[in-house]
Amino acid sequence: MRMQLRNGLKRSFSTSQREGLSLIKSHKKTRAEKDVVKQEFAELHANSIIAVSKEIQKQHTKMPSPLPKKVPSKMPPENWKETYEKIRNMRKDIVAPVDTMGCECLADMNVDPKVKRFQILVSLILSSQTKDTVTAIAMGKLKKRGLYINNVLNMTETEIDTLIKMVGFHSKKAQ
Repeated sequence: MRMQLRNGLKRSFSTSQREGLSLIKSHKKTRAEKDVVKQEFAELHANSIIAVSKEIQKQHTKMPSPLPKKVPSKMPPENWKETYEKIRNMRKDIVAPVDTMGCECLADMNVDPKVKRFQILVSLILSSQTKDTVTAIAMGKLKKRGLYINNVLNMTETEIDTLIKMVGFHSKKAQ
């Protein structure tokens, strides 16, 4: 076992390092000489490891030059008005769910502005990863229960979760 380990070590070291090993093994040297040789060998080995690690570091830190940053233009695109008008014309006969059940449409209109903002915020949170129709249903359930800050603070997480269970990621949103 020891012989295999020694042979493995000999193969992994350079010639000068192997010479250092053979000097250490020599029994004709005094104890002080052996200690000096060991010290020199340790320094040589450490320096070779440092040199190799620096070379590896150089190879891995060579990054391609960054792409030039595109400076955003302060001017809108030339044909933005034409594009906007085309979209308006396409949408004039189509009513999408977002037009009738968008987050700002789900809040009560006859409440204090602070409560309205809170309800819009809740609908925005619920709308993430959820269809507008499903968000509208969940908001209706919450509004029946009383969608006011104090009421929500008094509800348990389980109660909120059962009210919004059809919404995507409902357990996280209930937290």
